[in-house]
Amino acid sequence: MKIRLPKEPDAIILKRLIRSRQFLEHANGHASGQTEFDLMVAVHDADNAIELLFKIIADHVEYESVSSTKLPDRSFPELLGAVTKFLKEYANLTLSNVAKIRNFHDLRNVVQHDGVSPSDIERTLATANKFFEETCEAVFGINRIDLKISSIVNDAIIKRHISAAEIAIENQQFEESVRSSRNAFEEALYKYRKESLVALVEVPARLDFEKIGTDAAYYSSLIAEELDTLRLKIDANRLNRFRDIVGHLPSDWNAGDRGNSVLQREWEKRDADFCYSFVTENILRWQSDEFEPLYERNTSDHRREEIIGNANLSDAEHGCSFLGDDCETELFYTSREIRDQLEKIKHTKNPVTRIMRYYKKGILTTETICKVQIKRISSDLLTHDPIRWKVVVCTARVPFTFQRKDYEDGKVISKSPNIKTCTKKELEAVHAMDKKAAKLVIDARIKYGKVTSKLLRKIGLSEKQTTAIEMATYT
Repeated sequence: MKIRLPKEPDAIILKRLIRSRQFLEHANGHASGQTEFDLMVAVHDADNAIELLFKIIADHVEYESVSSTKLPDRSFPELLGAVTKFLKEYANLTLSNVAKIRNFHDLRNVVQHDGVSPSDIERTLATANKFFEETCEAVFGINRIDLKISSIVNDAIIKRHISAAEIAIENQQFEESVRSSRNAFEEALYKYRKESLVALVEVPARLDFEKIGTDAAYYSSLIAEELDTLRLKIDANRLNRFRDIVGHLPSDWNAGDRGNSVLQREWEKRDADFCYSFVTENILRWQSDEFEPLYERNTSDHRREEIIGNANLSDAEHGCSFLGDDCETELFYTSREIRDQLEKIKHTKNPVTRIMRYYKKGILTTETICKVQIKRISSDLLTHDPIRWKVVVCTARVPFTFQRKDYEDGKVISKSPNIKTCTKKELEAVHAMDKKAAKLVIDARIKYGKVTSKLLRKIGLSEKQTTAIEMATYT
């Protein structure tokens, strides 16, 4: 029985071929690292790529069914010999450079078992890359560059950046490829870090550390970053190398206010290969580690609007909120336009108005209006494409300025009490208040007129009750 090659692979075979190429790209990336261990890993990964390729070929040509022989799986040399013999006998196809691939596998054994650092790695990897390319064309009818890792990336934005990096490498636009790899990595970090408790709790923790000093605050950020690096299983040494390369991208490609180091040479393929390999390796691992949600959360029915001073945050992505002893801290992911609006009110000394509205299926359900004092606004560039800023807004509510209205069918069904005119029953409904405390407030208002924080403490309200009245009423 003769078989005809090349034969187009099915979806499963194609995905496995992409995985095999991923091993090879990982090898190319490590070869760019230039340390002895990097070179050893490069040889090992390239050998794995070729061995996987032969196993894929065997499945693709239905080796066992056609030859009625079990595929050798005890050693690579046996596998190599069996598949090359099969291809020559049943498809009249002779693979080139098979002897060099045998020698390459012998080198891998010496590297792995004797710990010897390989020499002339560029020539060695060139052999593996050429063999992979020629074999893919002869057996599957596809060019190696068509085996794009971007095709198995799920996230649309990350896929776009990885694809751009691949195209740039093909066109020898190495600087552009590094830029696209950076964009893909930033987007993936944003996606996989934003739900991390480490990243979220860092927001209020940093504020606490800032009370100690700027060095302490910076140190807390480094700790959070290191913890997430460990959680995401990122190789710290390769991450530093990646950042070093990316840090040399021209400043006109940076959406933030930071500068860049000037690369003292031309951009090279090894720069692009390393960044592409490092980024795709991490992204595919994070993607494979994802779990399906326990159930679908329908958030499309709910919408939130927020305006602070002249800054409209309604189109910003709300990350989280933390209520501290003396302020409320909110994390937003915003466009540059919204970030700039916040920067304009950053140093405002007078209180500003904060408006929040909540909608369900397009219908207003709750509205709150109060005065707040801007305590702190900080921003960091998170992603370049799309441009996305991480903005932390810290505000302190001005006492006796909180107005809340709850709606049903367009009508107000409840609202926060006006401290000047409210009844004892309305005060009893305020959190932390009881009948006795409410009576004390009403009696004090009758006797002294204006209700103030000082008066509330004077008549014997607890600190918790005083704060509750301050934050839940208006004048």
